[in-house]
Amino acid sequence: MLHEPDTSVFEVMSLTLIEKGYTIRPFPYSHPIPIREILDFRPDLVIIDFFKDHSLPTKIAALVRSVLPATGLILSSCNFDIGKTYINMGFDYYLSKPFDIDQFAKLVKIYSQKAKLPKHKIESL
Repeated sequence: MLHEPDTSVFEVMSLTLIEKGYTIRPFPYSHPIPIREILDFRPDLVIIDFFKDHSLPTKIAALVRSVLPATGLILSSCNFDIGKTYINMGFDYYLSKPFDIDQFAKLVKIYSQKAKLPKHKIESL
């Protein structure tokens, strides 16, 4: 599942993922949290853009962890300190914008397979 409010960035991310064989499901960044969409789709990976506040991405991460604990979570942002804040918000990793498409594809491959890889394998990649 992918949340990206910038349509140009969403298009680049979507096309990259579709080219790599992934199915994309966009979801709104809104209240209430899109629990039904998350449970129905049962994603291997959720990518959320961090642009308004800490609370909504943190709540979404906690919700996904509680119902789909093996789902990978990536927080994307152009905030300069995203590398320091993502872990405290409950995410597995982060994507700094602007980003390299090959690095993005690598992160998606790693964290979409999170359920299948031992933790030490993820940390060594």
